[in-house]
Formats: sequence, structure tokens, C-alpha cells
Amino acid sequence: MSPAVAEDGDDRYLTRREVALILEKDQERFVSRREWEAAIEAGMAASEERWRGHTRQHENEATQVALQLAAAHALYEHHSKAHDREHAAAQLAIDKADLGVSRRFDAALGLLETTRGDIDRRFSEVTKQGELHYEENRRRIEALEKGDVKEEGKGAGQAAVWAVIIASIGAIGGILSVLIMLSNAIERGP
Repeated sequence: MSPAVAEDGDDRYLTRREVALILEKDQERFVSRREWEAAIEAGMAASEERWRGHTRQHENEATQVALQLAAAHALYEHHSKAHDREHAAAQLAIDKADLGVSRRFDAALGLLETTRGDIDRRFSEVTKQGELHYEENRRRIEALEKGDVKEEGKGAGQAAVWAVIIASIGAIGGILSVLIMLSNAIERGP
């Protein structure tokens, strides 16, 4: 079958019936059978040349598509590698930041432990001083209570006891407020 003849209804090519009708009409135009066959051969050669040109066009298109696919794949590979580098750089940055935060956290914990030790030591010193003041005030109160037996100093002794109690409570409250302020200042940091 010649490339110029097609079975389907493709508009670019003739069907067998169309070729047969053209050949019958062309046969009437030629004088001899030899001229007619030569014209047929020339037409077939031209048709086959068009077919080869059409085939080359498809081959060129297929080559262009293959080149474009190769370029697209190379671009994909380039972007994929770039993405992998970006991901690795981001992960490295995250790891470094995590390490920095861990170090700062460890330093803060160390400072907190040191500060707690200082607070505990200061609190124990203040507590000891408070206990000493308490004992001293208790002795004074006992002395006042003993002296209170006397009738004449009874009113003055009671006033002194109350003054000592109020003074002791004030001193303990002041000491505790200083301790609280110190612990708050240490917790907030410099």
C-alpha cells in the first residue's frame, strides 16, 4: 500500500476509491500506457517524498520533546538538590539553635542552683538572728512578768511587755519582707 493511500477518512490523504477514480480520469489524458505508468510512478514518488518529509517532521518533534524532557529532568534534579541543601542548612541551623538553647538552659539551671544555695544560707542566717531576737525578747518578757508581781510597777510592766511583743512582731515581719524581696530579686535575675 502506498503512503499516499489511507483507509480512514484522513483529509490529507486519498482513499483507495479516490485514487482509483483519479487514475481512471488520468488514463484518459495520456496517449499511451507507458506515459500513464510514468505519470503514476512520478506521482507515487512525490507522495512518498511528502510522506518521508512528514515522517522527518514527526521525528524532529519527537527529538524536541525528548530534549525538552531531558532539560525538565535536569532542572528537576537541580531544584531537588537545591532543596536538599536548603533542608540540610535549615536542619543545621535548628541543631545549632537547639544546642545554644540547651547551653543557656544549663547555665540558667546552674545559676539557679547557686542562687538557691545562697538564698538558703541567707535565710538560715536570718532565721538564726530571728530566733536569737525571739529568745532575747522572751527573756525580757519573763523578766517583766516577774517584775510585774509588784503592784506599783504593774501598769508599766504590762505596757513594756506589749511594746516588746509588738516590736518583736514588727522585727520578724521586717526580716521576712527583706527575705521575700531578696528571693524575688534573685529569681528575676540581673
